[in-house]
Amino acid sequence: MLLAEDPFDLLIERLRELPPGDRRGVLARLSSTERRRVEAALLRPPLVVQPSFAADIAERIGAAATHPGMTAATREVLSRLVGNEAMVATPVAGTGPSLFGRLGDLLRRR
Repeated sequence: MLLAEDPFDLLIERLRELPPGDRRGVLARLSSTERRRVEAALLRPPLVVQPSFAADIAERIGAAATHPGMTAATREVLSRLVGNEAMVATPVAGTGPSLFGRLGDLLRRR
């Protein structure tokens, strides 16, 4: 959902994603001045969308699919965030003990 404070370019990108009929419906509700401004913006080439996270984070997300310590739940959450379904299907290669398991081992040794 768009908010009033969202930038105009975001509105245009969202309008481009709409089916033609829906886009015409939105344009019909605008005043003639607003409609001309939006139609002119729709004729311009689309903006290049930059990733919403830094390159090092993107690299880590990409490596998460094969990381042996990544749990299935974490892999699923990351895949939803970045829209990468291949990450979910990656089987988990044997996981180590949990944090509580390690703490228990430390306490039992004494």
